[in-house]
Amino acid sequence: MAVGDNLNDVEMLDFAGTAYVMGNATDALKSRGYRITGTNDEAGLATAIRENIQ
Repeated sequence: MAVGDNLNDVEMLDFAGTAYVMGNATDALKSRGYRITGTNDEAGLATAIRENIQ
């Protein structure tokens, strides 16, 4: 699993089995079709982790 927020994360996200982008990520990254989680202020990282440990 990988979580990113900008275009410099694309290689990591493509390599990961499960890829999320933060809700506050750039629009260019959001448009690439990855799963989107909440923003930093909404505990998006914690949400993505919880979704994957169940």
